[in-house]
Amino acid sequence: SESCEMFCYKRSNVCSERGLQFTSINSCDAMRAMYNCSSCVAHRNRNWAPGFNATDKVCYINVMYNASALPNCTIWAKHVARLCPCVPLDKYYEPTVAFHNVSHTR
Repeated sequence: SESCEMFCYKRSNVCSERGLQFTSINSCDAMRAMYNCSSCVAHRNRNWAPGFNATDKVCYINVMYNASALPNCTIWAKHVARLCPCVPLDKYYEPTVAFHNVSHTR
């Protein structure tokens, strides 16, 4: 059990949080293709999902119900193998917020 951040890092890649949220990786079809799931459950409070719980053989996907439950790259859970969107460092791009200098006059 490790975070996607660590899983990707060990392979000289970076985890894409957008990839966890907005690609087909967060689907029962993707989970079943990688793991021997006894069932696949859409859950709204599993920010480590998509993942496979090795104890009960259940695959979980995240329904992204609210911001605090969004899947992210740093979370890990005991007995859970995560399906991680690893991207090569030279191909990785996630937009950043631009900061603007605001001057105040009196």
